[in-house]
Amino acid sequence: LTYIGPGGLKFAQRLVELGGKVKVKTTLNSQSCDRRRWKELGVTVSLARNANSVGDAYLELGCEGASFTCAPYLLPSRPKKGENIIWGESNAVVYSNSVIGARTEKYADYFDICAAIVGCVPNVGVHVEENRAPTIVIDATKLIRGHIL
Repeated sequence: LTYIGPGGLKFAQRLVELGGKVKVKTTLNSQSCDRRRWKELGVTVSLARNANSVGDAYLELGCEGASFTCAPYLLPSRPKKGENIIWGESNAVVYSNSVIGARTEKYADYFDICAAIVGCVPNVGVHVEENRAPTIVIDATKLIRGHIL
């Protein structure tokens, strides 16, 4: 939840004004500054207020309040294998597809919350079974063996 300016904040607030509510379990990426310790970290009042306002709007939309993390796969509510999700954080996208087996492309800000409100993801890319088959296999066995103690 990056505060990227007044337009982004207004977009989130407008979704709330229109009565938007997420239809699916929705975690939140970390926001532009710590929600509680922004003063200690030297964040300006203006940035803290705006960043927290974006976070507050997403909470009003029904997103999980205890998430605010760039590693949502560490939460107890992490997705299951084969589940279609929308994540935007690069490391989370790779972890989801590679380790968990859940399905997500790397989605942009705003697209993710809109998908959560309508409760579905596009049927494209890695969400489609035949697009998940590898076309290249890299055998790193020798390289790994040389670096394991």
